[in-house]
Amino acid sequence: MQIYKHDHNAEKAEGEYLKQNQYAQKQLMVQLVNAVEQLAQKMADSLVSNNENQTADSDIPDIHQQTALMATALKQALEPLTMRMDEKLAIDTSTDQSGKLIVNSLNRLNKIFDDYD
Repeated sequence: MQIYKHDHNAEKAEGEYLKQNQYAQKQLMVQLVNAVEQLAQKMADSLVSNNENQTADSDIPDIHQQTALMATALKQALEPLTMRMDEKLAIDTSTDQSGKLIVNSLNRLNKIFDDYD
């Protein structure tokens, strides 16, 4: 019973950690989406002003720099999600292997009991 309680408490703590981690990831993604929308609007405004006034070339390197920064930020933001998906895949694979082992063990036990009868 103590082992069960310990495992249950550990699962609750892990569940809270995962909720907080998911919330932080969600907030980061919302911020990134907003930043991408703002960048797209700035790029659109820059293109309009560039068409109206050919001297707006000074904005173009700034936009390219911002785009590169956004790409880096998106990559960094997606890394925890990718790692989490890798962890889930490893857990799923382990569970599948454990299930197969249990089925094989039960089949062997059934064979032993059948042979015993």
